[in-house]
Amino acid sequence: MNTEQRILFLFMLMLTLAVLQTIASASSVGEPDSSNAEIVDRVVAVVNNEIITLSDLNARLKPYAQRIGTSGYTPDNERRLIYQVREDILQKLIDQKLTDQEIKRYRIQVGENEIDQTIERIKQSKFLTEEEFREALRIDGLTLAKYREQLKEQLQRRKLLNFEISSKIVITKEDVLDYYQAHPEKYGIKKKYHLKSIVLRIPALADDQEKAAYLQTMQTIRGAIVAGHPFETAAEKLAAPGVPVRTADLGAIETGSLSPQLKDALATLSAGDITDVLNTDQGYQILLLSRTENAAGRSLEEVTPEIEDLLYNQIVDKNFQQWLKELRERSHIKIIR
Repeated sequence: MNTEQRILFLFMLMLTLAVLQTIASASSVGEPDSSNAEIVDRVVAVVNNEIITLSDLNARLKPYAQRIGTSGYTPDNERRLIYQVREDILQKLIDQKLTDQEIKRYRIQVGENEIDQTIERIKQSKFLTEEEFREALRIDGLTLAKYREQLKEQLQRRKLLNFEISSKIVITKEDVLDYYQAHPEKYGIKKKYHLKSIVLRIPALADDQEKAAYLQTMQTIRGAIVAGHPFETAAEKLAAPGVPVRTADLGAIETGSLSPQLKDALATLSAGDITDVLNTDQGYQILLLSRTENAAGRSLEEVTPEIEDLLYNQIVDKNFQQWLKELRERSHIKIIR
């Protein structure tokens, strides 16, 4: 009998004894009822020499299933989504078993002082007093002992990740330079538009006739500006009293901060030009392009730490997935449907 068979045999033996005990208890007060002899747990996966039980899986699945159940899905879609989530959670439990087994293999330890220090850093970063921290745990349904246990597992996995992956990552100056040069839209020279705006906000309850009148007002204002009327006073002079129109100097705005609609409207304009009347989220709008300028980009020296962190996280994620894949390949994993 191999290791897997021995584990399954012992597990099923324990369940059988529990069932027999249930039947015996029922017999002492009356006739046996077969409904009382229901098996409430079973093995859903074997990971090397350890098992994952149905109760483990259901405990993780429960909050997701409750959320799906209250989201208004049809019964068929609800069953499909719960099945998909169940499969994802089972795979995550397998990955967790594998990493925990590696932690044991390397004898990775986390001391009580490390847990204390981590808790203190968490409290400081979130500006929590001891009482507020304990109340937050209570709201999450956690005791301090249970939280410390979870934190210990997280710290152990972090140490394993550092041992297996992070410590082997080297990011060179060439890596940083290559990324910097490949992303000029993030770090290079940026174009800025100096804009002035006339906006006519459309009241929420305006009907089609009122909207058409507002549009005609803005077209009249634009026509006057094209004819030579100063942009700054056109709205004040030409809009009827009570019309919700205003003029503003928007200052310098980077192109990256503009919506696609406004980028397209400004793309072909020169200094002193105005847009057509635009129907935007703000309302009917006319923009005057006062001038453009090129803003200096961020220097390589300035952004090097940012790029190093970004590249590091990308490599860690990629290498972790590869490490996990290789760990699965050399492990014995059996899913029991």
